[in-house]
Amino acid sequence: MLKATTQKELLAIVFALDKFRQYLLGTKVVVYSDHAALKYLMTKKDAKPRLIRWILLLQEFDLEIRDKCGCKNLVADHLSRITSNETPLPLRDEFPDEHLFSLIQSTPWGHFGLSRTLRKVLECGLFWLTMSHDCYMFCKSCERCQKTRNISQKNQMPQNVILIYEVFDVWGIDFMCPFPVSFGNVYILLAVDYVSKWVEVKATWSDDAKTIIEFLKSNVFVRFGVPRALISDRGTHFCNKMMEALLKK
Repeated sequence: MLKATTQKELLAIVFALDKFRQYLLGTKVVVYSDHAALKYLMTKKDAKPRLIRWILLLQEFDLEIRDKCGCKNLVADHLSRITSNETPLPLRDEFPDEHLFSLIQSTPWGHFGLSRTLRKVLECGLFWLTMSHDCYMFCKSCERCQKTRNISQKNQMPQNVILIYEVFDVWGIDFMCPFPVSFGNVYILLAVDYVSKWVEVKATWSDDAKTIIEFLKSNVFVRFGVPRALISDRGTHFCNKMMEALLKK
């Protein structure tokens, strides 16, 4: 909780610079403020750890803070005094999902599971016949929970050990598509060496085995030698008789 006005003013500057960091790096940044103590705060030696972290973040920018009284800085002074007059719409009892959504969104510390959600609904004095089923479906279909919750082992990709001996011994190969037609090409065939991360790329008009073989011969085999292994997604254009015949050689 920020109590001092100076800290709040500095936090506003930190938030703005961090928000537009990619646009402000490498350029001169001038901040106009009616809070003259900010200049002193930037050079304070015995500041609290939180302020020190903010000051270190600001040192990344070419920053200059200038004094400007509020009556002359009309835009910022006006925006800082705008109040929100919006009032939330009343919840309708015929739509239980509105109650659940309001309950979930009002808990900034996290989303609850089925049992905790049911308990909090009852604590709020709400009840309807299909409450248990509605809570179950609501928790199950929560988009944020599906993205951030722990991934079970059945959803994890298997981690296979890749033995790499020397540079250009193991290559990964795959197609990138689709792309807009450019000079008759719609695919990009690329190969990446697993050790050096060297990339070989070629634009192609097809993704068949013949195209892959020509690419390997001209871009990999001739220049870097025959690799020990080629790793792919086992698509039909990689796993076929033509590729087997090439690799047997």
